[in-house]
Amino acid sequence: MIILHENTNMNPEMPAPAFSLKGMKRAFYVFVTFNVIIAITALVMYFVFEPTGNYNVLGATNPWYLVVMYAAFGIINYFSSKKVTKFIRETADPIKRFSKYESFYKKKTIANAFACATTLVLFIITGKYTFLYLLGLQMIIPVMLYPRKKMLSALFEEGVQFS
Repeated sequence: MIILHENTNMNPEMPAPAFSLKGMKRAFYVFVTFNVIIAITALVMYFVFEPTGNYNVLGATNPWYLVVMYAAFGIINYFSSKKVTKFIRETADPIKRFSKYESFYKKKTIANAFACATTLVLFIITGKYTFLYLLGLQMIIPVMLYPRKKMLSALFEEGVQFS
């Protein structure tokens, strides 16, 4: 089946490439599993050990400074992701574009898993509920990272098929 648009630079004799999203979906499920393990660990640490309600390893540090720092890292990550996505869109070959995006996607999920682990560590060493709430928020946000065909079709703008 050949699907071509008017503004494509693909040859009419060449069929539209079809890409499998299995690798990206696998990375997503590993990421979600890791996040669930981190959340369960945080809850176990809280309920079993009552870890940090009585003491604070960082002293009198206001947790909002850490939250603001965390938000700054998030903003930097957002703009960096936009820049990388723009670079990927400029790649002419759809096969190379997909492989670059798949690599970027896996790195992004690893970075988000690291952010969840960092939030867990901050919760453990500060004992502030702010980080437990932030961890809960980080459990909801990954739904947006699920590799959807609609999201990827916007990146390719050509008659590319996803399975």
